[in-house]
Amino acid sequence: MEPLLCTMTEAAALLRVSVDTIKRSIKAGTIPAKRIRCTVRISRAWLDSYVTETQPILLTRRQVSRKLGIGQYTLRTLLRKGLLPLVRIGRLERIPVAAVNEYVKRNSFAFLRSGRPAAPEAPRSVSSSPRDMHPVPVSQFDTRRSMFSSVAGI
Repeated sequence: MEPLLCTMTEAAALLRVSVDTIKRSIKAGTIPAKRIRCTVRISRAWLDSYVTETQPILLTRRQVSRKLGIGQYTLRTLLRKGLLPLVRIGRLERIPVAAVNEYVKRNSFAFLRSGRPAAPEAPRSVSSSPRDMHPVPVSQFDTRRSMFSSVAGI
C-alpha cells in the first residue's frame, strides 16, 4: 500500500526539484504540509493532483520526436499524412499530448498488421534418418561415390 504522506525528500524527487525549493514552497504556502512530531509531511494525493495539473497538454516537435523515439523527418511525415494533429498558436506549432498517446495506443501492435504475408512453411515429416534431416538430391550422392570409387578402387 502506498503511504498517504510523503517526506520532503520524496516530494522533491516526485516534483523533480530540490528539497530547498520544497521548503520555500511550504513557507510561502504553495504546498500544504503537516507537521508530525519533528518532521514535515506532504499529502501524496495533493502531490499527485499537482503533478497531473502541471503536465503540459501541448508538446513541441522535438519533444514528440524524443517521446516516440523517431526523427524529425519521420515526425514531419506523420504530420503531413494527418496521423498526428498539429495545433497552431500564432507562429508556434504544437502537438497535443493526448493525440500522441492515442497514436501510440493505436499503433502499439502495428507490426502484427504490417500486411506482409507470413512465409509458408513446408510440411515437416518426422524421421530419424540423417539423410531425411538434410535433404540432398540422390544424384549428388551418386557423383560423390563415382568420384571416390576411382580413388578407393570401388
